[in-house]
Amino acid sequence: MNPVKPKGVIDSLTSGFSTLNQHLPLIALPIILDFFLWKIARLSPGPLIEQGLMGYRDLLLGSEATPAGLNPVQAQQLYQQVELAANVWKDSNILTLLGFQLPSLIKDGIQNTDQWLSGAIHGWGDLVFLGALLSLGGLFLTSLYLTPLALALLKSSTDGSSLLMHRVQTGWRRLVSFFGILIGLGLVSLLPLLILTFLTSMVSPALGQVVVFAFSALIIWVLFYLFFAQAAIFVSEASALQAMRLSFSVIRQNFWPSLFLILLVNLLVLGTRIIWTLVMQNPLGMVAAILGNAYIATGLTAGAMAFYQDRSHLLIAKAAESA
Repeated sequence: MNPVKPKGVIDSLTSGFSTLNQHLPLIALPIILDFFLWKIARLSPGPLIEQGLMGYRDLLLGSEATPAGLNPVQAQQLYQQVELAANVWKDSNILTLLGFQLPSLIKDGIQNTDQWLSGAIHGWGDLVFLGALLSLGGLFLTSLYLTPLALALLKSSTDGSSLLMHRVQTGWRRLVSFFGILIGLGLVSLLPLLILTFLTSMVSPALGQVVVFAFSALIIWVLFYLFFAQAAIFVSEASALQAMRLSFSVIRQNFWPSLFLILLVNLLVLGTRIIWTLVMQNPLGMVAAILGNAYIATGLTAGAMAFYQDRSHLLIAKAAESA
């Protein structure tokens, strides 16, 4: 029996957009979120972070024009860096965490200060609590977004039935587990990295930079092989660990097509982001950018899911034959 050849990268993306064209309401959630962030609400940690940065600057510089260990140029550079960081956070909106895994246009550095409702966070405990709560809420919205998209690809029901909500809740729990594993691995590896970087930097600063570069390359490699983990959670209904294994297997068995797909998707997202930046100079352009971004990003997401779906089915079929 000859194996069925999976769709190519372009055919997978075409299939994703074809599925989306038959289920256009699937773009509603990122659109609603973008309008919410654009015009309705803003909760800024800017004043709190600015206060912390200024305290850090004063601690280092004190009242001296040139503190011990710093020459005048270094002191001035430190002052400018702190000022720049404070300006970056000044008009930030912590509510963008609701879309940190959604194709939201507003979350990616597009700041706005004329929302109907606005407030500020003044305590570090409040910032940590709200950050965690909003991140969990963002993962629930991600599940609410990806579940019907996966069902549309699988040609299953996408109505508002209890089965759909059960899959949304299950997907949310698995997303929380998946990111929990990533955060846990990151924290476990952080201390050895800091110790290794410190020790190698004492021998040679250049060697310390090599260690940091190598660790950064390792992170990119891991994230590359986990690219399809979320697709596995919603298309294959896999647990967090199963999704990680499936993503690794799909990419290992289809390395070059997977690399091409990931590069192409990111290039298209970056290219359209440049276009949206040029378009959204006025309210009408902003509306067009929000709609266009939701459509294209959702189509690309569906295409990546279709790519994974074809190849994961082949992997499962091969495993069944060899069993």
